[in-house]
Amino acid sequence: MNSYKNSLDILKEKKVCIIGAGRVGTTLAALIANMQVPGLTLRAVYSLHEESLKRAAKYTGVKRKKILFTKEISECTGGSNCIFICTPDDVIEKACKKILSL
Repeated sequence: MNSYKNSLDILKEKKVCIIGAGRVGTTLAALIANMQVPGLTLRAVYSLHEESLKRAAKYTGVKRKKILFTKEISECTGGSNCIFICTPDDVIEKACKKILSL
């Protein structure tokens, strides 16, 4: 149990954003939003698709937390110090290039 607790220490002071609001991104968003780790914050979720953002907001339980669901990647990554890319494999490179260009 102690090693599990110590492994959660790495998550402290993380401001997370998630690129991609499909099944993986939405599930990860819900998990992070509901974790009881002091200092761990889900800041934002990004998707190109409005319907995916609406579904992610509903599934994540956004009413309890201030989470930005956005179609602007710069709004998602700005202020974050941990980025999870949860896009289809063929879009990962494009997403990385877009983030690097900001």
